[in-house]
Amino acid sequence: MLSDVGLSTEELLPAQRDAVTHRSGSLLVRGGAGTGKTKVVEERFRWLVEQGCRPERIAVVTPSAGRADALRGRLEGELSEGYEQLFVITPVELAAVILSATGSSLDALDAVLDAGERFAMLLERIDELSLRRHDFGGRPRRRRRPPARRAAGGP
Repeated sequence: MLSDVGLSTEELLPAQRDAVTHRSGSLLVRGGAGTGKTKVVEERFRWLVEQGCRPERIAVVTPSAGRADALRGRLEGELSEGYEQLFVITPVELAAVILSATGSSLDALDAVLDAGERFAMLLERIDELSLRRHDFGGRPRRRRRPPARRAAGGP
C-alpha cells in the first residue's frame, strides 16, 4: 500500500519505535520542539497502513492547518492504493467532523467556533478563495459614475 520512501523503524530511538508499533488503540505523541514527534506520527501512519488499517480509518491531529496540509501531502504522496479521505486535521476540524457525524441539526463549525474564530479561519484561507472582490457587508458593489457625468445625465 505504501511506497518504500519512508524510514525504517530501525532508524528510530527505542521509545519512538515503541510509539510507532503501539498496539493498544489510540496514541498521543507529545514532546518538545525537535524531539521527532512528526517523524513518529508519519512512521506510525505507515506502520498502521502496512498492518492492514485503511488510511481513512486513521485520524492524525495537528496543531495548525498549515501543518496538517504539509503532513497530508507527504502521506498522500506515499500511498499507492486508493482511499476515501485522509483525516489529517486540526482539533477544531476534528470536533466539526464528530459533531456532523452525530447528525446535529446545527452547522458543526457554528457549534464549536464563535464569530471571531470563524473570521480568523476565513482570514487564514482568504487567498485560496476564488473571489476577485467581495463586500463582506453583503451589499453588491456598484460602479459609480464620475460627478460631472452624473450632473449632465450622461452614462
